[in-house]
Amino acid sequence: MNDMKKRLLIAIIPVAVLLAGPWVIPTLTPWAAVNVRHEEINIKTGQARYSHKLWYVKVSESVEDTLFSRVLGGEAVDVADIEPWHMVNTFSPGRRYSPNYAFHGALAQARTLEVIFKLREPDAQRKRRIVREILTLWQTKGDYFEAGRYIATLSEETAKETER
Repeated sequence: MNDMKKRLLIAIIPVAVLLAGPWVIPTLTPWAAVNVRHEEINIKTGQARYSHKLWYVKVSESVEDTLFSRVLGGEAVDVADIEPWHMVNTFSPGRRYSPNYAFHGALAQARTLEVIFKLREPDAQRKRRIVREILTLWQTKGDYFEAGRYIATLSEETAKETER
């Protein structure tokens, strides 16, 4: 191999690793921060945070309102000494599922509650009470399970109301 071909090969290999690594490495080590997307929930405000890491460097991040934060209108519910931001989902190329986290269903609960509110059309005060109760359950229980039972009860009540 001549000297020029060696230099070209030495230059191409690192570039190939940098470009292909974020799609190949996650198949070997799932959810590695080589190429990963995170979804988080703020259990005091109800906001969602979405971020993307590439080669362990955060390349994007956005905080968005959910039904919870829209209903609260910027108010925070702070009833427990607990960190506000919690992981909900982690996604990586080649993985169609996320590890289970303590608040794994929190964003889905926001979407479910949105459907319930569309069907029941509660007044603003009732919406605030429901949202405050869910955020209180998240904070005091440290996961989304009890809030899930509460939302299931609301859903059952809604189904009974719509049958009438």
